Amino acid sequence: MRIRLALIACPLLIAGCTTTVAGTAAPAPPRPLKSSIIAVDVGDWVDTGQGLRFVVEKIEVDPKCTAEKPLPLGRNRHLVVLTVAVETGAGFVKRSDTPVWDTFLTYGPYGFDTLISSAGPRCFPQEQSIHWSDPKPNGRYRGKVVVETYSTEGLVVHKDWKWAYPG
Repeated sequence: MRIRLALIACPLLIAGCTTTVAGTAAPAPPRPLKSSIIAVDVGDWVDTGQGLRFVVEKIEVDPKCTAEKPLPLGRNRHLVVLTVAVETGAGFVKRSDTPVWDTFLTYGPYGFDTLISSAGPRCFPQEQSIHWSDPKPNGRYRGKVVVETYSTEGLVVHKDWKWAYPG
């Protein structure tokens, strides 16, 4: 008798807890970005005010990886690849708040969804990455920054600046 009641009660409990919704539900809107973040166009130089300026020359979504042995991406993941050029002036001194080029984040339909993985940096040969470990005055640096994300469109955010992608 207990088994019969359990068999009858389970479908009723499940049916009572489920809701059928026509169509698909849109994701909840993400928290908005701070209004102080400045929109920048690809190709426009940004002056950080620290004797350093940089430009995002190009943004690519899911480009063909050219590394000898690229790592595969996880399911529903995408690569956003930025080609960045950086110039330091004669008075440049590295400080704790000097921009670091691995701190680009993506902001899409679900908010910030940048993923940390080894697939992104292994997409291109190491010599194509931007090398910024010890910047010097009057220096010029150029290379790719790879960000892994779930979104094929949105914003790339770096400190106080943002760029729309696909670019």
